[in-house]
Amino acid sequence: TNGIGVGYGKESVRWRYEFANMPAFTFLPDPMSMTPERMLEALSTGVENSFAEALMRTGMPGFLLFVGAFFVGFPPRNLPRNVRNHAAMLFSMTFIGCFVNSALESPISAVGHAFVFGYLLALRANARGSVVRATTQQTLITATRLSTRFVPLPQVSNRGSAILTR
Repeated sequence: TNGIGVGYGKESVRWRYEFANMPAFTFLPDPMSMTPERMLEALSTGVENSFAEALMRTGMPGFLLFVGAFFVGFPPRNLPRNVRNHAAMLFSMTFIGCFVNSALESPISAVGHAFVFGYLLALRANARGSVVRATTQQTLITATRLSTRFVPLPQVSNRGSAILTR
């Protein structure tokens, strides 16, 4: 396939392979001579590995995009330790599920993996937002400390109106 893959909707396993300067290699018997029960046993349902399936179907470009997109969900280091450990376990379960099972080719399993992946992305976005919030809070605290040296801050009374003190 020259690194491009076989594509979707094409068979990945052929009944018969023909190579140059070699006799034809028959992988399975002629489908016309098989009983329906034997035909069901002989059908190839996939490679049972989502990474290998991506490589086979989409070639190197699709495989690299898939792996890159998959590892975007890896938990960032700035999460709290217990949340990071939880996210790492979920990432590991998804990784192993995609590696040893056709997790993304099965509709029910794909929905479950999509929820876990979405959760991991939400944790990453939340961690990024908390860094921005923490930086903003630190900047406000620093600005407040600097400004109290020159201009006193207004105090709020119990009624909610600001009273300036000097």
